[in-house]
Amino acid sequence: TVESLVASGLTPEQATVMTGYPSWMTVAFAIGVFGGLVGSVLLLLRKAVAKPVLATSLVAYVALWIGDLVYGVFAAMDAPQVIILTVVVAIAAGLYIVSRHPAARA
Repeated sequence: TVESLVASGLTPEQATVMTGYPSWMTVAFAIGVFGGLVGSVLLLLRKAVAKPVLATSLVAYVALWIGDLVYGVFAAMDAPQVIILTVVVAIAAGLYIVSRHPAARA
């Protein structure tokens, strides 16, 4: 709730934004996290299926970045949120690029 988030240290505006964004953003976050985890394991195992899994993770994180911009998360949370999510997108992009390298596939 807004009240519990304010009690944990967020401003009322930040708490309102965090409780008001659409559920697809939570789904995008979950796909990004679990896709990145599974894709990284597949990459370590040199499985070709790592490429589409990591691509899905990257697309989910880009969608989340756009959602944070559109729904005011970046505006409410300021620079740290922008920096953190931009770094996450960059890491996801890097993993996808590595998965495209022939040596990464069996």
